[in-house]
Amino acid sequence: MEGARWDWESHKIASSLPKELFVLMPLVHIIPMPNRVMPETGMYVCPTYRVLSRRGMLSTTGASTNFVTDIEVPAEEE
Repeated sequence: MEGARWDWESHKIASSLPKELFVLMPLVHIIPMPNRVMPETGMYVCPTYRVLSRRGMLSTTGASTNFVTDIEVPAEEE
């Protein structure tokens, strides 16, 4: 994770510690759920990419070829 950190005690995204640029994040297990309603607060919609640079060519659909999906991650701040 870049620009934030995973708080292992509260199981949420938290502010970075001083001089800490990159931190490990736990593995994410995705379970699809039909018609799930996203909570109004307490979640950060985190974009995920294939490579760190986040660059990619735009496909014919207009989406980046490097973008994978958004993941809802619990967060202290929104």
